[in-house]
Amino acid sequence: MNNLNEELSDMGIEPSLTLVPPNPTPELVQFERCKAWLEAGLEHSPLTMIDVLQAVQRGAMFWPGKACAMVTEISPFGEGKAISVLTAGGDMEELKQMALGVEAFGRLNGCTDSLIEGRKGWERSLKAEGYVFQSVTLRKSL
Repeated sequence: MNNLNEELSDMGIEPSLTLVPPNPTPELVQFERCKAWLEAGLEHSPLTMIDVLQAVQRGAMFWPGKACAMVTEISPFGEGKAISVLTAGGDMEELKQMALGVEAFGRLNGCTDSLIEGRKGWERSLKAEGYVFQSVTLRKSL
């Protein structure tokens, strides 16, 4: 379930409440503008928009574009660090260009790897950018 209003309702929160305060920050305005792209990127993910919002509040990086958006975080990976995409959506060509900046940001912050977990189509879309197939994540709901 990736619909934020449904999730809020399930948590007992009135879904008609606005998430944008009366004087929103520029970052929040951009997040609201990009929310549909980010939600689309969660279609096959166990994460929800609430998870993504909480990750951004904890320090995950939000990358808004003109016609796309991405949220990444840096985490331990083996003996080093990796920059991982939590969700991304929108215009694929713009996302590929954005990824160059995201990768540079990761290198500047000591990352040795960039990770994208998602549906199989990402492999085809990002092969020319140097990404190679590594694994499949299988999930069973309990």
